[in-house]
Amino acid sequence: MSTSGGPRILSDNLVLCLDAHDAKSYAGEPTTNLSANSDYSGVTLDSINSSSNGGWGSTFDRWVSLIEGPAGKKVRAFHLKLTGTTSGAHAEGAPYNLSGMDSQYGTLTAGSTYTSSVWAKVIRANGSTTPHTESNLMYLVGQQNVSSPTQTVNTEWTKISCARTIAAGQTGDYRLRHYFYSAGVGDTLVIAEPQIELKGYATPYVYSSRAYNTSWQDRVSSNYAAFYNEALTRTGHYRDGQVILPINSSHLDFDGSNDMVTFSNDAGLFRYTPSGSTYNNSLTIEAWFRINNNDSGNIISYPWNGNGEYNWRLLDTSVIFSGAGSVSISGVNDGNWHQLVATATSTTVKAYIDGSLSGTTNHTSEYTGPTHGVTAHSFAIMTLYPYGTWAAGNTGFSTDGQFAIARIYNTELSAAEIKQNFNAQRGRFGI
Repeated sequence: MSTSGGPRILSDNLVLCLDAHDAKSYAGEPTTNLSANSDYSGVTLDSINSSSNGGWGSTFDRWVSLIEGPAGKKVRAFHLKLTGTTSGAHAEGAPYNLSGMDSQYGTLTAGSTYTSSVWAKVIRANGSTTPHTESNLMYLVGQQNVSSPTQTVNTEWTKISCARTIAAGQTGDYRLRHYFYSAGVGDTLVIAEPQIELKGYATPYVYSSRAYNTSWQDRVSSNYAAFYNEALTRTGHYRDGQVILPINSSHLDFDGSNDMVTFSNDAGLFRYTPSGSTYNNSLTIEAWFRINNNDSGNIISYPWNGNGEYNWRLLDTSVIFSGAGSVSISGVNDGNWHQLVATATSTTVKAYIDGSLSGTTNHTSEYTGPTHGVTAHSFAIMTLYPYGTWAAGNTGFSTDGQFAIARIYNTELSAAEIKQNFNAQRGRFGI
């Protein structure tokens, strides 16, 4: 996103825009929260429930308050305060102990690994900023009881998480309980936004679930690019209002094996011929990507869906338009984020890397369309294979990396305009 008062992204002559940071274009990573009523709705706010543990000789209070949570947003947060102790500094409890809460049970399956996470902070009675370090801050109770490892919570909001596997034969209902060991009298543990996910890492909070979205929407039209393999969304990002955060994860992750995005379009918007007889004879393609490992795979392409013919291709080593010679490029296969732009007119093809001209070539022949009468075609990103029907088994042209933005203009952008787009978004990618 461009910053206020800074360079603006060009919108004139834009015919396609896919942006993984724009929630109107991409909905974010699919996530299901198996922790029921994780926003603690229904409970009477600020109503204290007092309890004790005779074995520890401790007393404690439990309640839910509406407070300023992570990133300054208002959240219902569970409070656990140690009020007295004779032999051990220990408090325990969960929101389900409070009147008005439902059971908070979620069904977990034996053999599956679940990641539990919460936002937490500790409030010290003496006003200090000493962190709290202990185990069982996210104890799992239900069909079996599962402890959680030692973790550190600060006096500011801290995201903590851990992965645990449900033992054989222990499928059933589970819920989180919180233990507050080694606390001082008057200290309070605060917990918000509990989440239990069936995946190997924690994502920022989602209330119930975010269904898998099979498409990436073009912001210029109502067309969608379809994900070939949903695993490419494994980046740990989430939707916050109209943007996908965190900013450094607002992209799609391609594994170089079986991930890709295809965009079917029959309007011919992306087809190019220097003759100009049917399709565009001026075109600009812009891609923002980071390559981990590439075997001459496509970064972005517009091939014909059959007979081995393509309209244009952007690779890590060259930019190719049918009817034109190849423009060699270098320096983008280095594990860093780059903007790659290709322009084509009736006479010239140019390539730009990070806002600067990289190479130019003249057309070596005129291209007027497919020679085999093929009309079906697909626009694609990080594809497995540059031609044909995108067969999953053909990995000879796989691309391993991340992709964030695709833009196509039906005109040749000037060098100054390409630099303007680069400057408008370079900060997002740390360039």
